[in-house]
Amino acid sequence: MSDPWFGRIRALFDEAEGLGPEERAAFLDRACAGDDGLRREVESLLSSRDQVGGFLQDTAAHWTGRRIGGYEIENLISEGGMGVVLRARQESPRRSVALKIVRGALAGPKLKQRFEVEATALARLEHPGIAQIFEAGTFESQGETQPYFAMELVVGAPLTQYVEEQNLDRAERLALFIRVCEAVHHAHLRGVIHRDLKPSNILVRSDGQPKVLDFGVARLTDVDARLTTIGEETGRILGTIAYMSPEQVRGDVSRMDVRSDVYALGVLLFEILTTRLPHRLEGVEFLEAARIVTIEPPARLSEPGTRYPADLETIVETCLRKEPERRYPSAAELAEDLRRFLRDEPIAARPPSRMYSLRKFVQRNRGVVLASLATVVALLLGLVVSIVGWNEARRAERTAELEAAESEAVTGFLSDILAASDPDRDGSEVRVVEVLGRAADRLETEFAERPELALRLHRVLATTYRGLGEYDATDRQIRLALERAREIATRPDDPILAWPLVMLGDHLIDSDDLVAADSVATLAAAATAHLPANDPIVYRVDLQRGFIAEYSGDLDLAASLFSDGLARASAQLDPGAEVVLDLEVALGNVLWQVGELDRARDLLATGVETLTETLGPENPTVLSIQNNLAKVYEQLGQFDLARSTLEQVLASKERVLGEGHPDTAIGQHNLAHLLREMGEPSLAVPYHEGALAALAGAGPERAVHLAMFRAGFGKTLLLLGRDDEALFQLEAAYPVLVETFGAEHPRVASVAADVETLRTR
Repeated sequence: MSDPWFGRIRALFDEAEGLGPEERAAFLDRACAGDDGLRREVESLLSSRDQVGGFLQDTAAHWTGRRIGGYEIENLISEGGMGVVLRARQESPRRSVALKIVRGALAGPKLKQRFEVEATALARLEHPGIAQIFEAGTFESQGETQPYFAMELVVGAPLTQYVEEQNLDRAERLALFIRVCEAVHHAHLRGVIHRDLKPSNILVRSDGQPKVLDFGVARLTDVDARLTTIGEETGRILGTIAYMSPEQVRGDVSRMDVRSDVYALGVLLFEILTTRLPHRLEGVEFLEAARIVTIEPPARLSEPGTRYPADLETIVETCLRKEPERRYPSAAELAEDLRRFLRDEPIAARPPSRMYSLRKFVQRNRGVVLASLATVVALLLGLVVSIVGWNEARRAERTAELEAAESEAVTGFLSDILAASDPDRDGSEVRVVEVLGRAADRLETEFAERPELALRLHRVLATTYRGLGEYDATDRQIRLALERAREIATRPDDPILAWPLVMLGDHLIDSDDLVAADSVATLAAAATAHLPANDPIVYRVDLQRGFIAEYSGDLDLAASLFSDGLARASAQLDPGAEVVLDLEVALGNVLWQVGELDRARDLLATGVETLTETLGPENPTVLSIQNNLAKVYEQLGQFDLARSTLEQVLASKERVLGEGHPDTAIGQHNLAHLLREMGEPSLAVPYHEGALAALAGAGPERAVHLAMFRAGFGKTLLLLGRDDEALFQLEAAYPVLVETFGAEHPRVASVAADVETLRTR
């Protein structure tokens, strides 16, 4: 995409370049017509050209036919901020290469150091999407030592030009862009940050292969390579401001990392989709441009007359966030979210609520939308039926007429809700949460004279909302159920209060409000004390109290509560009762944490076996228990069992959740950790890389997981002797781990020791 503003600058520069000082000043007076910003830009270019002096005078003629090292120069390719790029012929092996030469007039210590950094950085990179470096060296010219390097010669069009010339559709553009992200991520994994990603640095060959070029402003994350973004001696910007991240524009070196490149990728993604930039910088002076990039929100993809899918808007917006910690943590995670978008799957950049995931399923399977709704309705009806019969003693006392009236009221209530949600009425897509919302609104007023029936329906809605991940709505329905129960109760410990109190306790534990949960558990225990000993709800209170103790850090108390509850429940209930299995698994998990490994193994293995029969082998609960069982096997030294268990868990998660799901990432991380502990670090690497790639756009709630993944990968790389990559991962992990666990935590201290070892080598 051409830019009229920069085209105007170039035209004036070309005209003024050959003029003498006085003629040049007069020409700019006329041509710029009082536009001080335009004049400053042209004069800046002219000043840079003057400083270069003889190095670039008659550049093509000066270099053509010369020999540098084993290369014969054929012609000039381009002139850049650091010098020139020449096409040359290498003698052995015989091939055409691109020869990059740093300007002699600018080859001060920092630029020479930057050049050496670039050569070292690029030598690490071997990826089909990155122009490969072949050799680095120096030669003498005009009394100065000038460094050069020879790299792969890439013939192609800039990314933005290519997608337009080839008339690629949206899916094709995204597929091409994903390949660019993969190349950038390859560099990031090896400690190299590009810092100057823009269309001219990403060429696409005629065969469709993108190539990332010119790591001339690459910044290694090693301590010795912390170079400033703004070249103080020359006043030059190392990068192009339209593609620079806010932290790079500010020169905030401490915040520049791989997420700075993610920002630039976001700008490129915006541009190849819309043929415009997210910030309008035409005709804007540098300081104002810097203010816009660092403060002003970017434009949206969609504009009047052109709409983009909301998920694509979210992906781009995530890349372009001002705060690095709110962007995608890596280019790989950006790429994975784009793949999800192309597959019509839920993207990770948006909180993956159950309702949102359901909407994405509907988009992929529109033919079964109504059938899916019918399934949910059937679930609702089933819950109503089961709850209406929850207390056989009460039910036996009621008259047949009252029973029929209640049944008719429930049926009529649900029928009215479903009729109001009929998509044929207004043509809109039916959304389950909308159906529930209408039910909840009516329920608050419609059954005011029937509190017991309202109590049961509130429980239906609370259970359904909780399953959908709608926690605010869950909280409201539970509290309304409790209000209705109190209207019915004849004393503070009336058994009618038991279920609402237990549900409220579960909800508070889910919300990490353990103090309130403990108070509610006390009330629930009083209410359940009057229930028969074979009522499962009695033992759910034991389960809650055990969880409260466990999550509060009192593992001994938790083990005692789980153990006592299990003993009493086992004496009264069938071995396969849900609460019995829950208590067995909970006790097994706590015993594992306190080191009673043999008992923990037996309980968890029993839980896996029983739940696999009832829930299936790929149920999330079963997989979670298997994961903990594998950890017990590892601590018992039963590594083969641990490995086979974790491999089974990972395979199931990949089938059910997909390779890019955060829970799958945890499975990959756990298997990588085990392989490293088994003395197989090389086998662990692909699992580490997969885990890091899977946390695409997961946001702050996954920051600790990401840091732990990086720390684990760093330790594996350290064992493999890949020190630079290890340091990159460990340094990225350390600040988050310190903030979360404290510097004295053994895990954090271990990371700090590894970092110190690597820095002093």
